[in-house]
Amino acid sequence: MARPRFLDDLATLDRDARIRVLGLGVVAFFILASYELVRSPVEAIFSLHHPAAGEAWVLLAVGLGAAVAVGLYAPLTARFDLLTLLGGAAIVSGGALAGLMALYGAGEHVVTPYLLYVWKDVYIVVVLEVFWSFANTVFPLRSARWVYGWLLAFGSFGAGFGLYVGGLLRESVGSVERLWAVLPALGLAWAGAALLRRQPGGGAPTPVPPVEGKPRASLLEGVRVVRQSPYLSAVLAMVFTIQLVVALVDFAFKVRLRESFPDLDARTASLDAVYAWVNYASLSLQVCTGVVLKAIGVTGVLVGIPALIAFTVGAMAVVPTFAVSAVAKVAGKAFDYSLFRAAKELLYLPLSYAEKTQGKAVVDMLTYRVAKSAAAALLLGLVALDATRWVPHLALALVVGWLVLAALIARRYRARVGDTEAA
Repeated sequence: MARPRFLDDLATLDRDARIRVLGLGVVAFFILASYELVRSPVEAIFSLHHPAAGEAWVLLAVGLGAAVAVGLYAPLTARFDLLTLLGGAAIVSGGALAGLMALYGAGEHVVTPYLLYVWKDVYIVVVLEVFWSFANTVFPLRSARWVYGWLLAFGSFGAGFGLYVGGLLRESVGSVERLWAVLPALGLAWAGAALLRRQPGGGAPTPVPPVEGKPRASLLEGVRVVRQSPYLSAVLAMVFTIQLVVALVDFAFKVRLRESFPDLDARTASLDAVYAWVNYASLSLQVCTGVVLKAIGVTGVLVGIPALIAFTVGAMAVVPTFAVSAVAKVAGKAFDYSLFRAAKELLYLPLSYAEKTQGKAVVDMLTYRVAKSAAAALLLGLVALDATRWVPHLALALVVGWLVLAALIARRYRARVGDTEAA
């Protein structure tokens, strides 16, 4: 019997690389566990204190928060290795949550829900993008096709753990007090990054030092890196379009959620159930990621996912119920957390260190959240015109744009890595 090709690919992983896989898997477990502990209660708390239009306003605030985070992060990439930045981001995020919890507990229920929502959206994208920036610098393309599915699966197991523990805490202490459980999860993520960095196989890449006459790493430098790369510019446009779709689908889902579940704990429980299905679907896809990427290639995944998403978003436009909206949300998140995430990260592997760190920060940290602000401005206009019923139809039109951009990027990716590696 012929030896399976994926075993040859995995044979390229030496002992040090296997240590990285295990260590990063543990870190991913606790990062995603922390997010599932915090996501449902923060969203439920916000919806309890603010009307539907508040969902649009908070997305504007998220974009501003992301810009501030990237502005602070970019200079650090030239001073610290990525594992140090990963651990530091986890600790700073935990400290910020503790302060916001104290403020909410003191009775400030107007501004604090906004700050909690912004914190929730910004901390997870920063921590995860530093995580993937590190992975993209230490794994070659041949093995990354298989390794990334495993890392995503570790994260899904962590998300499932977070949802399980969160459900127990919701029933015993309530949605608000459950948020305190995020602190030990982030602490363990920090510890995992610190231990991995000290291991011989940890492999923390040394930042590229600025040279004379070259600007130091900064937000503007990251923007310059993206502008000078037609490849990265196309990825940025795709990410922007995807996040517009995600924000519009999420808005339609939240409208149905408010109508169906007026009680805080019932709303949290419903969100937990939806995110549990996201986790189940994501994990099922993640364990098949290597096989799927091998079968249809990175380019096949890039183009195939938006084609599939078009069906669920179209169904939401035709049948605007809570159940159908929930299915559209689950499908979008599940593909994003599995096949599409792995394929998108592989797009960065043929790039330089500056493109993988500063450029990626602009594309995947800043653009992810700024796109939500753009969606918020759009939603506020639709709310003012009493035209929110057209949100699913607009999302469907944007999915078509996503598909066109994915096809363009697929061609550019093939041009960089060759048809054999792209397959």
